[in-house]
Amino acid sequence: MPAPRPDHSSPSAVPPRGERQASLDHERLTGVAPPQRKREQLTPRQRTARRVVSVVTLVVLVGSGVLFGLVPFASSVHDSTHRTTLTCDVQSARGSERSGHRPRRGASSWDRAVVVETRDCGQLVLRGVDSDDYLDVAADIDARPGEYRIEVGESEWALRGLWRFFRSSPGIASYERVE
Repeated sequence: MPAPRPDHSSPSAVPPRGERQASLDHERLTGVAPPQRKREQLTPRQRTARRVVSVVTLVVLVGSGVLFGLVPFASSVHDSTHRTTLTCDVQSARGSERSGHRPRRGASSWDRAVVVETRDCGQLVLRGVDSDDYLDVAADIDARPGEYRIEVGESEWALRGLWRFFRSSPGIASYERVE
């Protein structure tokens, strides 16, 4: 039979807290002391390995935050004042509507855009077109193929290979038909 425990019911006694209290309650109800967990003893090599894993995890998380949070923001700020003018041979244009994440508009919205196919500049996208006008803009460009002067952001154009990797295209800031 286990040794009797002190009575903690008197007002002057301070009852134990947390895991120790649960252990005492279990022992009082069942008459059997629960098995005690021993703290794991780590070798210096194991402690170093855990620290390295923690640091690498932290670096990956911070790096991901910078890559997917700060870089797109900095790119859009840079592109608002730094543009590149291209002369592209436009072949066709079509309206596109899809649901997607728009960081500046909220969690999710319908993204209405005009996808412009060119012979020499690849696929470009005119975003931010009014929801009522995007089909009309696409039809207008599609009806008049040929050379267009198109402005795109410098960083979007420089990172166009990355856009293709994510199955997207650089955005058009402005355009005009070359007569």
